[in-house]
This record gives sequence, C-alpha cells and structure tokens, in this order.
Amino acid sequence: DARAICEAASRPGMPTVRLKTVAEQDAMMLIKQRDGLVRERTRQVNRIRGQLNEYGIFIGQGINTLRRKLPEILEDADNGLETLGRSLVQLSYDYIVGIDAQIELYENKIKELARSSAQAQRLQTAPGIGPITAMTLIAQLGDMKQFAHARSASEYLGVVPRQFSSGGKTVLGGISKRGNSQLRSLLIHGARSVIRVARNKDDKLSRWAVSLAERRGNNVAAVAVANKLLRIVWAMQTKEQEYRVMAA
Repeated sequence: DARAICEAASRPGMPTVRLKTVAEQDAMMLIKQRDGLVRERTRQVNRIRGQLNEYGIFIGQGINTLRRKLPEILEDADNGLETLGRSLVQLSYDYIVGIDAQIELYENKIKELARSSAQAQRLQTAPGIGPITAMTLIAQLGDMKQFAHARSASEYLGVVPRQFSSGGKTVLGGISKRGNSQLRSLLIHGARSVIRVARNKDDKLSRWAVSLAERRGNNVAAVAVANKLLRIVWAMQTKEQEYRVMAA
C-alpha cells in the first residue's frame, strides 16, 4: 500500500482532493446540522403517522399534511384516541415544533452567510437555486475550476447516467449517485421547482424541461434538470458570471 501511495503521488496527472477552507467547513457544519434536524423531523412525522395508524386513523405523508390534519384529529373526541394516546401524540408533535424552531435558526444563519457571499448571490440568479443550495454548492464543491469540464462536476456528484456495454452497444442506466447525497437531493428538489413553473415560461431551459417531463415523466426530468443546473453552475462559477436566460 505504501509503495502504491508513493507511486501515485509521483504521477503529475494524478487527481487530488482539494482541502476545504475554514469558511467552507463552517458553512458545511451549519448545513449538516440543519440536514440532520430535517431528517429527525421526518422520522418523528412518520412515527406519529404510525401511532395514529394503530387507532385506525390515517393521514397522508408529509409534514404539511400532518400540520393541517393533526389539530382536528386531537380535537375529535370520537376517533378512538384515549386520553393517554392523545397526550402521547401531542407530545410527539410538540417535539416536532421544537425541531422546527431549531431548523429555522440554522436556516437563518445559512441565509445570513449567503447574503454576505458574492458567490452565493451569483448562484441564486440561476433557476431552482436558493440560499441553502447555493451555500451547499460553495461549501461542498468549492472552486469549480478544479473540474476541467462541466461533465466532470456532474460525474463527481453522481447526476449522470451510468454506462454499460452490451452487445457492442452503450446502454445508459440510472444515475451513479456518487458524491454528496445532500447536495444532489437539494439540486433535484430545485429541479422540481424549475419544472413546476416551466410551463409558464418561454426560455430555452423551461421549454426543454417541459418537453422532457412530458416524454419521460417528472422523476426522470428532475434528475436531468438537476444535471443541467449543475453544468450551469459550473459555467457561472468558472466564468464568474451571473445566470443569463437563453430565449432561443
């Protein structure tokens, strides 16, 4: 192993891992803390749904559905919930409210960092990219010039299809899901928002997104748009330019 490391280090073309700056590490810590809280809130929401299912009370998925339905469930005296069960569900929901407050605190700190960052301000001119995604891009990927091509950035994050050879033909599979799953998830979430509003727009990206969603479905389109967004980010960062809408 030691010999292989020495040999690799002596090769001038060997790719290297860029060390994060202190500012990037600080931002990444904030982002990871927020992400952990969001995951914990999701677990708690699913726990409450499971508790209610035991009593034959079913509600849809998602935090917003829970917030909308739970007050009327707790006030319904005829739904089978006894005093103890009702109080336990209420305690679980109170815990979620506490998590909400912590998430808001971390999000405010991330947004504060984004307001003071010229890079983050530039990134937010692109569609589907808000302050949290912008700061995650900066903290996770750093200097985009480390990637020789836009495709290299997409490959690094795992938003390009895997390729297989079969019978002399190249077959495209699902995305590789390499790299940081949190950033990939944020980009796909942003891509979904791009697709949602694309039908009301007439720029090149929106028309392409609508066409792809109609042909391949929203899930495939969301990954493809996320890939496109990352390539746009690469161009913006390497050229130090804001996003420019292409009408043609």
